[in-house]
Amino acid sequence: LYLKSTTNEFFIFHAEFIRDFFLDSSDTEGNPIYLFNADISPITSNLIEKNFQVPEKWQQVLLKNTDTAFFNALLRRELFHRSYFLMLTQTENLHIILMQVIQEEEATMPIKQLLKKELWIVLALAPILFFFAFVQARKDTREIKHIGSILQDIASRKFEKEISVRYQDERKLIYFHLQRLQKKLKRYHEMQLDKIIQNEQKLKILIHHLPDSLYLMDEEGSILFSNRDEIPLYKMAYEGQYISESEMAKKLFKRSKQGLKQGIEIETLTEAGNYRYLQFFAEEWKSYQGETAGYLLIVRDITNKKTKFDKEIEYAMRVQKEYLPQKIIPFAGIEYSFYYKPMVGVGGDYYDFFLLPNGNPIFVVADVTGHGIQAALSMTVIRVIFREICRRYQDAKAIAEEFNNSLIRQLPGVNLVPLTFFIVDKNKQKAYYQNLGQTNCYLMREGSLITLERTGVIAGLMPDKQFRPREIWLQRDDTFFLATDGVVECRKEQGLILGDDRLEELLQEIHTQDVHRLGELLIEKLTQFVEGENFQDDITFLFIKITENLS
Repeated sequence: LYLKSTTNEFFIFHAEFIRDFFLDSSDTEGNPIYLFNADISPITSNLIEKNFQVPEKWQQVLLKNTDTAFFNALLRRELFHRSYFLMLTQTENLHIILMQVIQEEEATMPIKQLLKKELWIVLALAPILFFFAFVQARKDTREIKHIGSILQDIASRKFEKEISVRYQDERKLIYFHLQRLQKKLKRYHEMQLDKIIQNEQKLKILIHHLPDSLYLMDEEGSILFSNRDEIPLYKMAYEGQYISESEMAKKLFKRSKQGLKQGIEIETLTEAGNYRYLQFFAEEWKSYQGETAGYLLIVRDITNKKTKFDKEIEYAMRVQKEYLPQKIIPFAGIEYSFYYKPMVGVGGDYYDFFLLPNGNPIFVVADVTGHGIQAALSMTVIRVIFREICRRYQDAKAIAEEFNNSLIRQLPGVNLVPLTFFIVDKNKQKAYYQNLGQTNCYLMREGSLITLERTGVIAGLMPDKQFRPREIWLQRDDTFFLATDGVVECRKEQGLILGDDRLEELLQEIHTQDVHRLGELLIEKLTQFVEGENFQDDITFLFIKITENLS
């Protein structure tokens, strides 16, 4: 017997006791009983000769009498050339329909015979008989409703009311099976509930023993749950006041929700005067409908990890500093400035400027994929390769082609490097440049911004590739801008990047300034654009200005 509740839960119950009841009933032959699902699909009947099946014609009868006004009432219908009394009963929430059928002729036969024999006695007894028939019908209706309410309680997991076995007739079997069903389901429900409670206790123990602090927050930043009862006080390095870890979490949540998704590191000072480094990051948790219901914010003490990492970065910075120029080298007729800001202390951007063996100055910027120590080591190797090539070659074409092949031969794991270099030929009043894969390099001349087009594919992509350099006739006050992609890819919290168009607008705004001031102004503009957030990539650029005739 399949029962469906109003909460869209399905329960399967053994229907054997119903069949047993029908088989033992003394009214089997005279009073057919049919059981239907809510969708009028048949379940079973008490007709042994029909193998307990529901004839299709009675299913059609029910389809025509499904109006709720017909339920729990005695209906008289002309069906199949005969008159029948129908009793339709439906439980409130389980949607099971019980239909009892009585032929009018059989029901009224005793009364007709009595009328023939003793009409006056029948007339006298008619009100009494009607009364008892009404009482019995009401009693049967209440009994069916009572059974329906019991099934409803079982389906709703309400086991408080015990089922008592009443009566000594065939109804006893029904109540007996219902009693057994209730006890079995109650034991199963209690076992499942115990398991849930045990798992919940284990989860609480696990959460409270985690080294990280967990805060379950709603969309407004209010804390719903935490695994920390006593939170130490910290003073945020940039706020100067002692607040609890939970208050710090709420402040950061309201200030930079997007930043928390990527992770935020905060330097704090405890009341004991010790510096601690905390990492905050958040993950969304969603409702059953898939909508954001709040956030799980995790706070991790990374002091030991941070201290060790800082020492490694400090050592890498000292090494990298030896390979990157730290001050301006004077070149006749040329003024220039440079800016280098790695994302994490050291990075993969390479910049350089020096004199070729023929006396011509060369300026170069390149970008190694990645950040941190690994990228810095790759950058160091690239710097050695590029300098060695420039010691043997002074022609822009030969330098680009030899650098491309050297990357493929010597650095197979780091063989894609965007690179731009710029050679000033003093004798010819020309500049030669190669732009291999960079997009944001420009010449600023007389108020106009001229893009330095690419001269080839990214270095390290294709072996034995030929690169044809571009040449530019130089004029006084020409200013060249060479940069890695970290500049054009500066990103706001909302994910909006600077892009080529905005970079060109910034360069147009500041191009009239002194070359040494250009770098400061550009950094100010970039900082304003990201609205105080940290740069998400290494930032490297050069401004090169021709101040006089070079001959």
